Formats: sequence, structure tokens, C-alpha cells
Amino acid sequence: MYANDDEATAGVEIGHGAWVAWIFLVTCDLDAAANHFASPHWAKKDANCWCCPAAANDGPFNYRNCAPDAGHRCLHNPASEMAADHPVWKKIVGLCRASYLGDHMHTVYQGVLPHMNGSVLKGLLETMPETSKPRRMVELMKKIKAAYKALGIPTFEQVNRITVDMFDHGPSEFAELRGLRAYEQKSLLPVLLQVAREEKPDGYTELKMFDLLECLDEIENVLSVAGFWLTEPERRKLKELTERFQKLHEDVTFECLSNGELLFNYVTKTHYMWHLLVDNGGLNPHAVWCFCFEDFLRHVIRCSRACTAGTPVELVGARVVRQYAVALDHSVSVDRVERR
Repeated sequence: MYANDDEATAGVEIGHGAWVAWIFLVTCDLDAAANHFASPHWAKKDANCWCCPAAANDGPFNYRNCAPDAGHRCLHNPASEMAADHPVWKKIVGLCRASYLGDHMHTVYQGVLPHMNGSVLKGLLETMPETSKPRRMVELMKKIKAAYKALGIPTFEQVNRITVDMFDHGPSEFAELRGLRAYEQKSLLPVLLQVAREEKPDGYTELKMFDLLECLDEIENVLSVAGFWLTEPERRKLKELTERFQKLHEDVTFECLSNGELLFNYVTKTHYMWHLLVDNGGLNPHAVWCFCFEDFLRHVIRCSRACTAGTPVELVGARVVRQYAVALDHSVSVDRVERR
């Protein structure tokens, strides 16, 4: 469903106000969907994507395979394979794939950004003049704080306390910045981009890293100024930027792995980010995240737990939607009576 741009009919009541329609959009982070709505767990070894045939396995559409000839890259066009509903939606939610939109905060700010920010911090630390690692970290934090001030972005207490062990977890683990909240991870994106510009990267990986940061920053800028519904030019721009981001991410991940560097891990949520930003029916992902509605999410989880008794696991999601519809109808009816 897309926004109605016809000035003659936009905003006109349906049936002169005699009809009320409820359109359900299921939006939650992947953990909540798996743990409380009986969806297949997204992080399992052989987990299928909920929105397309890609899967985290050794098959031809493994979205963790970042090689240039990886089969899943052909899935970045939703015109064919992604047009059909995945069996998950027919069986579990009782709706369709178009009724689900991932949560931007958990998918991007708590899923993709921690790995990107951690990799950039580790990369910047290694490019600084040779001194001890603690001293290089002190110098890097000075540059980060100066960039916050220059950009006019408020600093957060936890950001000021970033240490090496928060993103460098040893030679056997991918770099990942841990211990920061979503808005803190988000605030670091333009700041690290500013610091990266000042460092003037010249190596292949460093240039790709810079392009990756710049591309994601552009994506955030498009979403931040867009309305509830994306216009057609905004949708085209977002698709173009997202496809570029995915290709850059896959390229830099493959290059780092080829060089034995555990940087820019292409995690499951990086794949879901593509669906969130492109395969979204024209709805701005910023319009449905949970920053202001975390309390609502808590109530929905309680509701889903109340619907599990005597219900087959695969039907829990459908029952939650039906029960919520009944409660919503009752709430609206009571409100109408009170206003009369």
C-alpha cells in the first residue's frame, strides 16, 4: 500500500465515516519476533531470511558469503524472488510479508552499526603514529571529542568512556563496539566519518571504509528528512544508496577476510537492513521504530505470552493479532461512547 497522492481523494472519509479500517503492520526487533511470536530464529546456523530465499547456510543464496560471485547478490532485486510471500508468513503470522517491517533501531543502530563503528575505531587506531595502544587511544578520543564539538552533536557519558577493549576483542573475534545504546551508536556515525576525513585514507580498505561510512550517513540523512511515507524520488534514492551500501559492505568484508583481518563483519541484520530500507512498501523505517514506544513493545510481549497456552507454536502470532484487534475495537468503541 502506498500513500495517496491524489489531492481530490486524499484524506476523504471512506463511506462518509461509516467504515473504519485497521491496517496491521508487524514491527519488532528480530529477537522479539523469534522469542515471543514463534518466528524461526534469525541467528541459527541454517536460518532462512523471512523475506526472501537467502539463508545463512552453505547453499547458493548464503547471505554471509561476501565473495564477488556470491549467488545471493542477485536477490538484491525484489522484482522476482521477493515478490512472493515466504511460507513463514502464511504459517506463522497469518498475514503476509508486506505486513512486516523490521525495526530500524535494532536492525541498524544495534545490529549493523556496532560492527561498523568497532571496525572503524580499530582501523583508525592502527593508522595512528606508532606509540603504545593506550596512548593512541587517548589521541583518538581527543579527535572524536573534537569532532562531536565541531559538528554540534551532544556527547554522551558512555561515548566519552570508550576504551580499546570495548571494540577490540582479540585476534579471533570480529571488531564490534559493545556497551553503547542505540542513540550513542547512531551519534558516532557522522563523528567517525569526520575523523576519517581528517585522516585522509589512501589504502584500498581504508577508502572502502570511508565510502561505507559516507553511504550509510547519506541513508540516514534521507530518512531523517522524509515524511511518514517516502516519495517516489526518495524511494529511488534510498534504493540506490542501499544497493551501493550492500555492495561496498560485501566488498570490504571480503577484502578484510582475504587479508586475515576480522573487520566489518557482514552480520544477519546487514542482510535484513536491505529489506528494511528497500522492500518496505514506501513506509519510512524511521516512522515505526521503538524509541518512543518501547513501553508498547513490553505490553505486546505480555499479550503474546498470554496467547501461548493451548495454541500451536506456529499460530501464536496470528492469535496475538486477532486478540489485539478485539482490544483495539473495544477501546475505540468505548472512546466513541464517552465522546457522545
